[in-house]
Amino acid sequence: MKQIVVTKNAGDCYYSIFYETEGELPEKNRLSAENSVGIDLGKEKFAPLSDGRSIENPKFIQRVRKRIKRLHKQLSKKNGSKNGRKHVLKMQKKY
Repeated sequence: MKQIVVTKNAGDCYYSIFYETEGELPEKNRLSAENSVGIDLGKEKFAPLSDGRSIENPKFIQRVRKRIKRLHKQLSKKNGSKNGRKHVLKMQKKY
């Protein structure tokens, strides 16, 4: 093992582990027309692909907008307290 990095963000911990291996790495596949696809970002469809398929817009912000609005309102009433710090943590997790 070469290095371990611990990152703390919004109350969550993430660990990154870097290590070296002995031996050869697997061979990479070369890009060709059969195994590649073009992606375009748009308004109506989130990601239309060059092979005709499309990925619909996930609308993740719209799903949590009401909850974020409520958390902002609650936070404005709890300035400078321990519960206020808890609410800041909740909002960071929602974003």
